Amino acid sequence: MDEKILRYKIQCTEFLDSYDPSDLLNFMEENSIAMEDMSLAISRFDLNANRVFDRIEGKEIDNLFTVPSNEVIEKSREPAEVCFIVCSDDALEYSRIMEWVNNLYVPQNITLNSMQVTGVSKLPSGYNEAMEASDAKYKIYVRDGVRILNPYFLYNIIDIFENKTDVAMIGFLGSKYIPSGGIMEDVDCYGSLAVAGENETFVCGENPISDVYASFVHSCVVATCNDIKWNADTEYSDEFTCSVHAIEYKKKGLKTLIPPQEYPWVLYDYGKDVFSHDSAAGLSLIKNIFFEPDKKHVLLCLGANSLVEMPNNGLDKLASNLEIFDNSIDKIQLFITFFPEDIKQWIHVNSDAFSKIDDILFKRNVITGSMDKDFLDMIDAYYGDSSPLVLKLVDMKKPVMIRSAAI
Repeated sequence: MDEKILRYKIQCTEFLDSYDPSDLLNFMEENSIAMEDMSLAISRFDLNANRVFDRIEGKEIDNLFTVPSNEVIEKSREPAEVCFIVCSDDALEYSRIMEWVNNLYVPQNITLNSMQVTGVSKLPSGYNEAMEASDAKYKIYVRDGVRILNPYFLYNIIDIFENKTDVAMIGFLGSKYIPSGGIMEDVDCYGSLAVAGENETFVCGENPISDVYASFVHSCVVATCNDIKWNADTEYSDEFTCSVHAIEYKKKGLKTLIPPQEYPWVLYDYGKDVFSHDSAAGLSLIKNIFFEPDKKHVLLCLGANSLVEMPNNGLDKLASNLEIFDNSIDKIQLFITFFPEDIKQWIHVNSDAFSKIDDILFKRNVITGSMDKDFLDMIDAYYGDSSPLVLKLVDMKKPVMIRSAAI
């Protein structure tokens, strides 16, 4: 028996309204699967076992997702097209992805189509090929294994794009700042993504209570409303494709948004119980994408205490520091980090001041996560408030300057 097929049929039973649960029962019979073994499989491959059993028994089940308001449903829109773009050489997987797409409610005046791109050597190259071939206003880039669970997905993303004109891309799991090692899952991730592993199905991310603007975003699925070229010129792993694209948008003053989700909008059939990453590939990404050659790389550390100790909550001081560095932008590249690293602690210090920091730092390279020697080797000097990084950089014989209260 192919467990991948069984896993898929359990997913369909749990979430896909158009799926007939009797198909799962027929599969059990054809493969001589006892009910006890089926119960064990359901406990491995579902998020809510009761929901699966209720569907098998023909019981009515609750809607997991909030129905859009009448205002959103009845809104008069200009005609527009949505294109689902799937880079895959697997015809069966493409048909499975589309089975879920075809279950979505489509807003008025919205035309839905799809495109399968095959034979690509690099994901960003395939996305560029599809982007140039499609005139769709909204493009949804999907990788193998994606199941869109939320039937109101199209209403939700189009509503976000229509109401937030500075948002160019929507993701469903991401990090607010750039992870120092290039691996998003090593730092705080916001959003909600259901992941089907080999032995369990679990939910990744901290679901935010409001929109989060992300620097890095998971590449399983993203939606865009603004076409810019995907970076296919720099070497990096396909898993970083959408994070690199988020950075390209940020350079143009456009944002990538992670929306709150009452229940994961997307399930990613990853097939492994943990995300596996090549740390060397992550560090290479940081070096090749973010560090500009022929410049001095300075790390500016912002301490939470400065929000309390300095006039005007330290914001004037930060603006002054940034202006000084900007005057030398042809020679110096600035990276910014926080101490303490957990930015949730900053909110307790001064929530009003911290709420303004993201606006000040937008478009800048804000780094988060544990900074090991490999990352610090790329830093030429440290400036800012005192932090444990000072001792590390002193030991590495790097210049360190603690910023003055008066500057």
